[in-house]
Amino acid sequence: MVAYEDKVVPVEVKAGKTGTLKSLQVFVAEKKAPVALRFNAMPPSCSRQKTSIAGKDKAPFMLISLPLYLVGQARRLIADGFQV
Repeated sequence: MVAYEDKVVPVEVKAGKTGTLKSLQVFVAEKKAPVALRFNAMPPSCSRQKTSIAGKDKAPFMLISLPLYLVGQARRLIADGFQV
């Protein structure tokens, strides 16, 4: 997790290019986090998502995906995610 102002942003790191992000989605659904961060091997991206957890309402959130080499830019990009 990363603290941004008065909010907690969930972070998940994936070794491969894909994954279900289940623990990240559970956090988003339970805490109503508007922004989440994923590090993986893919190019940078930002997309609007909805959680997909069985038995729970879908919660919207902004997913910021970054390659590992951009870890130093995470806080700045999270701030941008809250602006979108």
